[in-house]
Parts: sequence; C-alpha cells; structure tokens
Amino acid sequence: MLSSSLETLEFRSNPGLIGPVLLILGNLNRLKSLILLKNGLAGELPTKIGNLVKLKQLVLSSNWQIPEALGMKRELLILDASRNSLTGSLPLSLGGLVSLLKLDLSSNQIGRKLP
Repeated sequence: MLSSSLETLEFRSNPGLIGPVLLILGNLNRLKSLILLKNGLAGELPTKIGNLVKLKQLVLSSNWQIPEALGMKRELLILDASRNSLTGSLPLSLGGLVSLLKLDLSSNQIGRKLP
C-alpha cells in the first residue's frame, strides 16, 4: 500500500497498468501531482479522483476520456489530456477549472469550441 503522505505519483509507459492500482488513488489525500502517461488505460477516470483535494497537476495523456467530474477540481493548475483521441465536444464542466494555468489538448480530434 502506498503511503498517504505521498505527494507525487507517476506511472509512465506501463501498458499492463489496470485495476487495483487505480482504486487506491482516493486514499492519497496529500497527492499534488498525478501523472498517468501512456499506460493504455481506457474508460473513465475512477471517481475517487474527486477525493484528491490537493491535486494541482493531472496528466492523462495517451489514456482516457475526460470525465464530467473533472470540472469539480477547481484547484487544478495543469491538465494534460493530449493524445487521447478525444472527439466531438469537451465536457462543459471543464469550464469549472477556474484556477487552470495550462490545458494541453493537443493531438486529439476535438470538433467543437471549448467550454
């Protein structure tokens, strides 16, 4: 089990990363930076991500769709959702990311205006 005092967690290029590893995310209440880059993860980000109240940086590149609940992370400063094959429009809830300093949506197929 990972220490609840952990501030940075990075999984990069682990195509077999699934299940239980992601379920523990909600218990890491001091986590400031979560980098899940190029792991081949699919579906939606676990809802427990909402428990990460100190999260400032979230990198989901080459993995996910963007869940509506992500817009609730008002303290988020950096969001990288590049290379996720996103299509159509983005969730309107992204407009709730009022503290965001960097948003990277490159290499997607977004077809409509940003929220």
